[in-house]
Amino acid sequence: MTLPANNSMCVVEIETKKIQAAAAEMMMGLRRLKRVLRACDECGRGDTCHIVAKFNQQIQIALTQVVTEWGLADNFQKVPTLQVFVLRGDGGDNEYRLGE
Repeated sequence: MTLPANNSMCVVEIETKKIQAAAAEMMMGLRRLKRVLRACDECGRGDTCHIVAKFNQQIQIALTQVVTEWGLADNFQKVPTLQVFVLRGDGGDNEYRLGE
């Protein structure tokens, strides 16, 4: 690693380390959630529960945003069906498309 001239740590390296730590924490949380989801087998709501479906949709939207914004679409296998997610509430309508 080459340090900047003033011997301080590179700001890009600092930010990427923060993001990597946050990603590791998120993965641990998702693994905990996966274990907790076993409770769904005992729940009376069954297929009418919207909590897991909504969370899965939010994860899919977040992944789509990352893939789109970082230009990573070519690294993933194309999906033969079209899925459209329209995000609202950010001051405008952003549309992200998968599988085209």
